[in-house]
Amino acid sequence: MNKISRNLKNKKILIFGTTLLLCALAFILISSFISKSTDYEDIGRNVYFLNSSTNEIVSEKRNIENGTELLSQNKKEEYINAVITEFLKGPKNTALTSAIPENISVNCKFKETENGRGNVEVNFSKEYNELSESQELACRGAIVKTLTEIEFVDSVDIIVEGSKIERTNGEVVEDIKDENLEINPSIAPYKTDNKIVKLYFSDENAMGLSEEERNIEINETQSVERKIVEELIKGPQNESLVAVIPPETKINNINTEGGICYVDVSKDFISQHNGGSSGELLTIYSIVNSLTELDYVKQVQFLVDGVKETSLAGHVDFSKTFERDESRIIKED
Repeated sequence: MNKISRNLKNKKILIFGTTLLLCALAFILISSFISKSTDYEDIGRNVYFLNSSTNEIVSEKRNIENGTELLSQNKKEEYINAVITEFLKGPKNTALTSAIPENISVNCKFKETENGRGNVEVNFSKEYNELSESQELACRGAIVKTLTEIEFVDSVDIIVEGSKIERTNGEVVEDIKDENLEINPSIAPYKTDNKIVKLYFSDENAMGLSEEERNIEINETQSVERKIVEELIKGPQNESLVAVIPPETKINNINTEGGICYVDVSKDFISQHNGGSSGELLTIYSIVNSLTELDYVKQVQFLVDGVKETSLAGHVDFSKTFERDESRIIKED
């Protein structure tokens, strides 16, 4: 073999070896990326709430909607906000209460630092500043414990109107972790009041609405309006009365402004409704007449997932505001 042939052969070997090396490196990098993206799997998440009786912050296990999919796609910020959505829904256990009042909105930003881990910036609306000290500590404790149990979250910063919260001495509170939470062991429970409300359910013949008085317990993080609708969804205690709201209905939000109570519910309110013009009217006025028992509620505006719908079951203009209708109530002899 002459010198030129040997050189060509050596060059081919070198090129082949280099190609193999580059392929191996590419495989390692791709495998590393995939591993980094799928290290985490959503197998149920602890979400923390307040036990007012014992003054403890305790957890409920929740499945996060699309959690595994979000984690597999490395959408960490979206996953964190999905966890916060569960946090804002409040507890399922009636012995627990939400650690955050309904009028406070929350959104989170994830600041990744290294190795896929990082800090969560929790942005609260300005109403956070109206919390008492005990409420603020409970809210902070519940949200920090909820977030720092996520495998890739190291710490939390709480932001209100663009600024990090401060201690009474003016020192900025930042990089909050579970182990350095400032939770006063003598947190005062939220003040709880009992209130008798009037709820309206259909009579057994679907001829009208009958009144049922109910003693409900409300703490200062809850609105009376929301509690009334929750009780209506649960149904009557009197066996001769009938619930007219689909039990699958979820409450997105309820608030009253200028005498109008805005009731925002899930699409189950429409999709699971039994239909019929009579049933439609009974459902509407079950809610309207119950809410307008409150002196400050004059009208009710329904929203479905934040949107005004033209109809509930095809018979009534559902987009308008509704006033109380005494003619729907069956008067007792």
